[in-house]
Amino acid sequence: MLSLGELKERRPTRVTIDVPEWGGAVILDRLTAREQLAVAAEFETLGDGNDQAKGISAIVSLLSRSVVAESGERPVDSADGREVLKHESYGTAADVFSFSMVLVSMA
Repeated sequence: MLSLGELKERRPTRVTIDVPEWGGAVILDRLTAREQLAVAAEFETLGDGNDQAKGISAIVSLLSRSVVAESGERPVDSADGREVLKHESYGTAADVFSFSMVLVSMA
């Protein structure tokens, strides 16, 4: 088994990605297990309705929790921030979402 140090090295808790549409560098934090379960539970409460709405909700939910500032503050984890994310272009949101999914090992 890997040592704790090796596990931490292989599983970064924070990555920086380039998102030109958002002005450049965007920092993503890996969600805790509790936060990941909250995202999953939120998704489940949407039921069997509109798949497009569920997809948007999943993207917004994960990004609002994983996009962070240098200070650790979550700049889009508010009603206003989630509203901005809901109206982001699909390509941009999906790209950032993909990085977030890999970071939290949900993919």
